[in-house]
Amino acid sequence: RPSTLEELPQAPEHLGALQPVRQRIFLQPHGGLWIFALEWPASVPPRTVSLWGDVLRSDKELFGQWRYEVTSYRANRQGQLSEDEINHCLRQLPSGISAQDWELARSLSAGLRDPREIVARGLAYFHEQKFIYTLNPGKYEGKEALDEFLFRRRSGFCEHYAAAFGTLMRLAGVPSRVVLGYHGGQFNHLGKYVIVHQSDAHAWCEVWIEGRGWERADPTASVGEGDIADFVDMRNAATASAPDSAGFGSGAWDRQPFLRNIRLAWDAVTYAWDSRIADFDDENQRAFFFNLHWPDARPLRLLVWLATALCCLLGLQALWTWWRTRVRRDPLKVDYERFCKRIAAHGVTRQPWEGPATFAERAAVELPAQAAQIRYAADLYVMLRYSPDPGERGRALKEFRKMARV
Repeated sequence: RPSTLEELPQAPEHLGALQPVRQRIFLQPHGGLWIFALEWPASVPPRTVSLWGDVLRSDKELFGQWRYEVTSYRANRQGQLSEDEINHCLRQLPSGISAQDWELARSLSAGLRDPREIVARGLAYFHEQKFIYTLNPGKYEGKEALDEFLFRRRSGFCEHYAAAFGTLMRLAGVPSRVVLGYHGGQFNHLGKYVIVHQSDAHAWCEVWIEGRGWERADPTASVGEGDIADFVDMRNAATASAPDSAGFGSGAWDRQPFLRNIRLAWDAVTYAWDSRIADFDDENQRAFFFNLHWPDARPLRLLVWLATALCCLLGLQALWTWWRTRVRRDPLKVDYERFCKRIAAHGVTRQPWEGPATFAERAAVELPAQAAQIRYAADLYVMLRYSPDPGERGRALKEFRKMARV
């Protein structure tokens, strides 16, 4: 799963070879040695060796998920072929080359000196001769396998096309090589990265053009849409059986948009966990603090800030808990207690078991000069406690508070 392809500063158009692309790749375990990158890799990740032909290989079998970074260039920077490369990409031929194969190669290069025109004529041959793309062509075996594919069956998948085209180019005098890699992928719009499945594996050719370097030539793309026999059904079957990074067969899920979004969401969650938590290395830490505008973070300073932040959070939590659980006194009861204190100042104290009416009657007997006011205040308090009329409650509350606070 390569993450978003981060393009480095671009060079002028005539310096296309100097336009690098940085890739962050999470490679799922496959038990082999191969790793992949965009063409053409310019950096070698740790634990990796670079072999002839821009091939990257791990130094040990991959039985666990591995994250690595690699920088690639959009154009081949190789200026010329060495003698060993010429011997390998031009003079090495498979056994069983027939006179018919030589004749076809001569017809492709007849009257042409520009290798690009020879390549174009070779690609046109696969299109004009009605070759068929199929994932079930049967076996091609023996010395006549190439003739069987080119002149009789004319059906196969990408590896057959790449091998046959590369051989014809060598016979026609154009250095060529077969490239095995991946074509396409699925963009996860939730995580902003590309998922490359094993079902995206593909084979194509590269041809050497003097002054331009290695250029891609894909004979499989020359097959017309009407000549693809069982490609769609077979690809769906292959995709459905190929587990993705989440362990699901992606094809079975991708046929329904809702299920596809669920699968992509789950894959985005696992990718975020792998990249942000499980793989929180030094570089991710630096990027994290840089995004916080704190590029010079030090361990001791970070510890102090974390402790301070923790104390602030605990203080806010304690304050919130106190605010939620504090005892909220009834304002009406506060006013009534204030009224009772006014009466107590005249020598009549309310007992805990006395209700408003009982206490008011006793206070009115003991304080005959204020008897009318005491009984009126008690009636207002009882009305405020039990009257269902909001209008009456509003008027009574104003009167009662006036009497309680004067």
